[in-house]
Amino acid sequence: MSKRNYFVFDGKPSTDFGTFVATSNAWDGAAHDDTSVEIPGRNGALVYSNGRWHNFELTISAYIPHGMQTNVDGLRGYLSSHYGKYYRYEESVKPDEFRLARYVGPFSLSASDRVGAAFDLVFDCKPQHFLKSGETPVTYTAAGKVYNPTLYPAKPLVRCYGSGGTVTINGTPVRVTGCSAYADIDCDLMEVYEGANSRNSTTTLVNGAFPELDPGENAVSFSGWSRVEITPRWWSI
Repeated sequence: MSKRNYFVFDGKPSTDFGTFVATSNAWDGAAHDDTSVEIPGRNGALVYSNGRWHNFELTISAYIPHGMQTNVDGLRGYLSSHYGKYYRYEESVKPDEFRLARYVGPFSLSASDRVGAAFDLVFDCKPQHFLKSGETPVTYTAAGKVYNPTLYPAKPLVRCYGSGGTVTINGTPVRVTGCSAYADIDCDLMEVYEGANSRNSTTTLVNGAFPELDPGENAVSFSGWSRVEITPRWWSI
């Protein structure tokens, strides 16, 4: 008998509620955001990239084989208590990846009896499939390289240890001063902070740009800092 598929939402597996996944569109991908412009007298359309991807609607056909009443109440209450932001979503058929998702409901049973139930669950997801391998920090005590195994530029979290200095990734430098022990450069949020303290006012960027990790090999160098940790945040579509 094949192993049953299940999902994990905000760290809690669906099996805690006796719930399994019959089918899902977890293997599908998000659509790119383009603008198409029709010009009179010109064949075809001009297409402009808006430099982003649309959110992805994840739909799960789930079932509860036993303990219908208790498990349905528990699952519905747990999912409904998570709102207002994205949470981590994982599915056992894709063990090396995760998404950022929010449960949108409604919770409605398509079939049930005194024993089991079947229903669909809908999650609104950010477009990326994040690779779990991209959650592991890489430490540098001298200049080095980092290899992006995907086809998409990643926006890393860069932690620099010391009171200040410059870190350069792919020729894009970031200089931070006035730190007590370290600085976190979040290239996704485009923020620099040390714990709860913002370091944006003591940060210097070239043309306002935060570094990215391009597909393939990326050069890393730094000065002033004692060491640098890069959490790459690899992702795919």
